[in-house]
Amino acid sequence: MFLAVSAKNKLGFVAGKFQILGETSPYFAHWQHYNDMVITWILNSIVPEIHSSLVYITLSTDVWSDIHVRFSKSNGPRFFELKKTLSILTQDTLTISSYYTKFKMLWDDLLNASSVPMCVCTCSCKAKQQLETHDESYLIFDGIK
Repeated sequence: MFLAVSAKNKLGFVAGKFQILGETSPYFAHWQHYNDMVITWILNSIVPEIHSSLVYITLSTDVWSDIHVRFSKSNGPRFFELKKTLSILTQDTLTISSYYTKFKMLWDDLLNASSVPMCVCTCSCKAKQQLETHDESYLIFDGIK
């Protein structure tokens, strides 16, 4: 969803970078149009169970924030389930590309379910690479092998 909103050059709406305009502003109609469009994109991309709890929120930043709060927390049972699934994953009759795709999907889900923060900066101190190496060794040697 982040990529979709960014690709449409509307990331400022969900990030809260655009000031909420009053109804007296000459740009209010444009702001309202784009705000509603972003909300619609978000609502159309989520499951109906979540959709119904967000449909009455009128600011795209609030919708985005609500979803972030719901899904950014570490989920212990999901983390355990993913580790278990990875530990028993075998190629069997899958092609190498299918097996790799399945493995990669589970691995990415596992990283997203972990509570270790991900570095997104572009610094030159190599901390990002060290954190990724730590994550990989932690996940692999903590029972997956």
